[in-house]
Amino acid sequence: FRSPCSVKMATPRLGLLVRNFSSSAIRQEMVKPPIQIFGLDGRYATALFSGASKMKALDSVEKDLINLQAQMKKDVKLNDYLINPSIQKTVKVEAIKFAAKQTNMSAPVANLLS
Repeated sequence: FRSPCSVKMATPRLGLLVRNFSSSAIRQEMVKPPIQIFGLDGRYATALFSGASKMKALDSVEKDLINLQAQMKKDVKLNDYLINPSIQKTVKVEAIKFAAKQTNMSAPVANLLS
């Protein structure tokens, strides 16, 4: 015979256990970056680092990001286009996908930008 109290006590613990299983599996798949960055920027940076590490493409990702940053500094129209909030996201994504194909951008960077 079990009392209703023991069932009620086990229920919250079971929820925590299930939650730990789901989040720990995701954490184990991610590669830990050398520097931990917090916030939304950190999540994107960590995901990019993890993906590039798994694909063994860290050098090409770094090169692509440096080239993109230099291009945005040099080309004012491109920079204005990318940061302009009045242009629909779908239009920007298509333009970025096209540019990624033209410049042979690595897959992790192309995925990050689109």
